[in-house]
Amino acid sequence: MTATTTGMSLIAVPWGAVAVPLCTLVLVLSAFRFAGAAPRLAARTVCRALRARPLGTFENPVWHDTLRRFSASRGIPAPELWIAPHAQVNVFVLADGEGGARIVVTQGALESLGVTGAEAALGGALARATRPDLVRSTMASAAGLAASALAGFGMVDGHEAENHPFGWPLGVPILLAAGATARFLGGSAPGVGADVEGASISGHALKSARLLEHMEFTAHVAPLKMSSAIARLALVDPLGEREPLAMGWIFPAPPPSAPRAARLRANAPRPERPERARAA
Repeated sequence: MTATTTGMSLIAVPWGAVAVPLCTLVLVLSAFRFAGAAPRLAARTVCRALRARPLGTFENPVWHDTLRRFSASRGIPAPELWIAPHAQVNVFVLADGEGGARIVVTQGALESLGVTGAEAALGGALARATRPDLVRSTMASAAGLAASALAGFGMVDGHEAENHPFGWPLGVPILLAAGATARFLGGSAPGVGADVEGASISGHALKSARLLEHMEFTAHVAPLKMSSAIARLALVDPLGEREPLAMGWIFPAPPPSAPRAARLRANAPRPERPERARAA
């Protein structure tokens, strides 16, 4: 009996020695594969939440031509242009998982913004698209979307709201954990720095300031009915004014537009006075 047991243990030891490193290797390879696919999956999740689709070149050549021109001036590939069927005037910027970016423009922006408005919007979007933390912001937003769905807050097909501020009881800790995860993953919302850089790209500082105010106005009039997890990817907060007890406060969002617009106006080049121009 002892010999048999000893023989079995001698046979089992090599299997254990092989299984542990083999499982470790599989886990490591799976982690690398997931890390490579995660940005692409995150972009797909956010676009699904926005109900966005690629914007064809012939559907709106002005926006495509402007984006190509600005991208060429920056020496970067032109991001993809997508359209989301929402009346609110807004622009979302996310990483596309292929090393570039996607700029999602709402239907309201395409219909209401003229040429200079489009330039101002795309300048701000392109400034955001070149930020190194965009991948982290996109992945954090996708994780927040998934957690919102799991928590029972309605989510991802782009037309359901957070139906109630606290969800079902188990949803509260899930959503709090999602907010902590989103902040841990990092990434920032558009702020003054991106606004100033965007105005330098478009050459329309004053128009950019007015556009931010117009975007915030439409967001208050018709807030988007979707999870607050993706608010950080928009140029202005797409949810408008948030309710004090709403769970959306746990996710990062763009700061109010008024101080951002004031900073753009302060940085705008001042026209020369006529007497100075004549003297020159």
